[in-house]
Amino acid sequence: WAIEENIEAYNNLILATDNLIKAKFVEDFGQNMIKKNKWKVEPISHLINSPLTGEWGKEDTDNTGVHIVRTTNFTDTGKVDLTDIVTRQVDERKIEKKKLKTGDIIIEKSGGSGSKPVGRVVLWDKDMLALTNNFTAIIRVKDEKEINPIYLFRFLFDRYWMDETKRYENKTTGIHNLRLDEYLDNTKIPIVPIDLQNKFADFVNVAEKSKDETNEAILRLQLTKKAIIKKYFG
Repeated sequence: WAIEENIEAYNNLILATDNLIKAKFVEDFGQNMIKKNKWKVEPISHLINSPLTGEWGKEDTDNTGVHIVRTTNFTDTGKVDLTDIVTRQVDERKIEKKKLKTGDIIIEKSGGSGSKPVGRVVLWDKDMLALTNNFTAIIRVKDEKEINPIYLFRFLFDRYWMDETKRYENKTTGIHNLRLDEYLDNTKIPIVPIDLQNKFADFVNVAEKSKDETNEAILRLQLTKKAIIKKYFG
């Protein structure tokens, strides 16, 4: 019972940290701050390179293929879950052209459901060679001296959970498809001083590190619980 209570407390702490990040973003970059500081806004499409489409390649029969991030690897917290990542055989030239880089934002182009629109985003922060599949696209900022990738990611993350992508989706045979170019052309982001963006990114990194440590604590508690059950109940 004590373990269960601690796990619940840790989960509440993670939820509170997520809410803190959201609140911090609104506090620093919300409409009140845009008006107060007279920040200009620009379409996201002006600030990024052309989105990179994904690759699916061929079956990896000898386990020498490249990792492929799918929408099943997306989490609702904006992180990539590598638990069920697959490998595929992809042409080397395509790998070099489309491989993920730290700070890339992966956006869901096709998927969604009746209760959840298409357009989820996750931030790539892994140190491994990987591509994305053809249900996704990679968003990469042109100039990190103008736009911090974490700042852009949090902006897109919040837009999604405010249902802003829903107006840009088509639905065919149950699958939701995002009109990505139209979405990026019509979604405007405030251009705030880069030092404020970087300061916010540092805040997010500290918060995410805290969440990771809390998740590790939860895992240790779960393992302890299993060991106790096995010892006393077989």
